Amino acid sequence: MPPTLPHKLLQGISLIILAAFLISVSDVVFKGFVGHLSLWQVFAVRGLMTLPLIAALGYLIWRTRWVDMRAGFAPWPLLRAVTFTATLLAFYAALPFLALSVVGAANYTAPLFVALL
Repeated sequence: MPPTLPHKLLQGISLIILAAFLISVSDVVFKGFVGHLSLWQVFAVRGLMTLPLIAALGYLIWRTRWVDMRAGFAPWPLLRAVTFTATLLAFYAALPFLALSVVGAANYTAPLFVALL
């Protein structure tokens, strides 16, 4: 295995920080919208917002190198996708009833509990 280059390490750290920031911002935005929109409308808006990003990423992957997408449709990845969607559905359904501090604490401590279990 080749050694990790320092610029790749810094790039990875910065992408993780950016992802955590974007998750926090999306929690605040959707917390504001949940009072005015139904849960399904929130999911539709979220999907419409991410669709251009997914399309651009897919185009970039397709242009740079061919990736065999059949592996993503195997039973285990599909099960993971379904359970992840159910998790997000439950998360957004709980947003109107929880304080944003509780949501943030649950969001950032959940990986610790998963690792411990």
